[in-house]
Amino acid sequence: MTHVQGVGPGSVLGGRYAVTLRTSEGTHHERWRANDHTLEREVVLVCFPSASSVAAPALDAARRAAGIEDPRLVRVLDVGTDRGVGFIVEEPLTGATPLSHLLQSGGLSADEVRRLTGEAATALEKAGHRGLHHLALTPSSLLRMPDGAVKVRGLATEAALTDTDRLSDERASRADAVGLVKIAYAGLTGRWPMVSVDDGLIPAGAPVGLEPAPTIVGGVAAPSEIAVGVPNDLDLICRMTLASGNRGPVSPGDLALQIAPWASEQATSDGATGIRLRSREE
Repeated sequence: MTHVQGVGPGSVLGGRYAVTLRTSEGTHHERWRANDHTLEREVVLVCFPSASSVAAPALDAARRAAGIEDPRLVRVLDVGTDRGVGFIVEEPLTGATPLSHLLQSGGLSADEVRRLTGEAATALEKAGHRGLHHLALTPSSLLRMPDGAVKVRGLATEAALTDTDRLSDERASRADAVGLVKIAYAGLTGRWPMVSVDDGLIPAGAPVGLEPAPTIVGGVAAPSEIAVGVPNDLDLICRMTLASGNRGPVSPGDLALQIAPWASEQATSDGATGIRLRSREE
């Protein structure tokens, strides 16, 4: 993990963003809450050393992501550098809950998994038409707002910050589709599929704080082998995509078409009331 020198409670970046509280940290960056003294509002700062190898790509990615207008994508409000610190300013997400937190007690209802995945896929398909991709999707990338709205965090910037943004548009679209299928798998089971796809071209990625999915020859166990109440279509998509053979959706839009339709509002049942894990006797 990186400690960003010059950033801490009380420091001010860009002459207007007063840092208050660190909320998370990654290999190359930290995420902080801050107050925008100019507009008198709370914001989120993603900070990293401006001299690091990921700084210029991350700032460029953030500038491009700022041009995408979709309520399901976390808005980039500003970018800049100040005294050796690069920073990206994002809209605040008061009351938002990352999917990773929602899954700590198990899978969600199938209807809610379909909705979350479908909304995220639709937003990423729109971004993909502008040449922007996520490429680093995890359960922490999807957030659910108090009113049920879905937000995707880290479009283009997360990949730049983790140095995983060197793919063609076609391959990047496929990578985001696979990432969304992995998120759907996690939503259904509460487990994370640590598996590479497309003959290793899409790597397994790092642990995300969830229990790993059980592995089998050629991939991971299907969601229906872990949880009960999994719809056939979602189960099949996970089986095909997370196994060998380069199958499954080729883009977020393709995935959205395959799992549509979904509810416009948050499903009323969650957690154990939606999908329960299989017992050893089943």
